[in-house]
Amino acid sequence: MEFKSKNEIIGNDQKQNHTGERLPEPLREKIKQMITEGHTQREIQEATGVSAHTVVGIRKSMPALDDKAWRKNVVNTLRNVVGKGASRLNEEIDNIPITAMPISLGILIDKINLLNDQPTAVVEHRMRITHDEINNIILDANVIDEKSLTDGGKQESVGNAYEQNRHQDVQEQEGT
Repeated sequence: MEFKSKNEIIGNDQKQNHTGERLPEPLREKIKQMITEGHTQREIQEATGVSAHTVVGIRKSMPALDDKAWRKNVVNTLRNVVGKGASRLNEEIDNIPITAMPISLGILIDKINLLNDQPTAVVEHRMRITHDEINNIILDANVIDEKSLTDGGKQESVGNAYEQNRHQDVQEQEGT
């Protein structure tokens, strides 16, 4: 016997099933209070015995937590805290142990750069290349077709003149 599926369209309705509406009101209020106090989802689960989906559903149903005004309020509060912390750090700068100073100053410099839209990380690439390596690259690529005059007055290719000079340098280094 062969199975035949129904020709139906599965809905893409993502309505929330775990809203906590069937929970007793005191338990739902306790979960809301724990969310507001900043408890983690796992802590709320363990304290109340509800599923993670229910905790998320209740959190999403709380308009104050997902509202732009709430986020703006939190950002303003954090700015106030940072301002007070910076003022206190400025007052206590002479009492900070010298061993902690580089870390404190590094963090502050990083934050100043971030606030001024400056990069907070500098990536530096260094490449050391010698004249011989540049000459080899140029000769291998056949970039130079010009003729050069050597000490003897006859024209030779740049490659031959370079090879002769290099051979003389090697002999001088070896002491022969």
